[in-house]
Amino acid sequence: MSQSRVGQEIEAFCGRCRMDRTHRIVAQDPDGSIKKVICGMCNSYRNYKQPSPRSTTKRAASRTSTSTVVEEKLFPSRNYNMKESYKEGEVIAHPTFGVGKVLSERDQHKIEVKFADGIRILLQNR
Repeated sequence: MSQSRVGQEIEAFCGRCRMDRTHRIVAQDPDGSIKKVICGMCNSYRNYKQPSPRSTTKRAASRTSTSTVVEEKLFPSRNYNMKESYKEGEVIAHPTFGVGKVLSERDQHKIEVKFADGIRILLQNR
């Protein structure tokens, strides 16, 4: 494994997001072992704990079973902007919630979107 350094991005489990996310290394020991990381999505700091091979395999299997992760790889997504309109079945990328699929239009100004962490109501045409 290559030597890690402060500022480098690594994949780690985020306790707040409850899923694997990209983290940035913010503190290391003199021997090069990682001490603290910050989540790229929710900006929470945490002590870094080296994942065990068993827990990593279990998380990876459960993560790939979610439909939005599969859809992210199969269908192109466009960035969410509340000023635009969206149709049912469209895949969008939200800056906070990640990639999601539009389930339905509630009315002219609201859509229901399924993200990995659940269904959310977003604004459109505003």
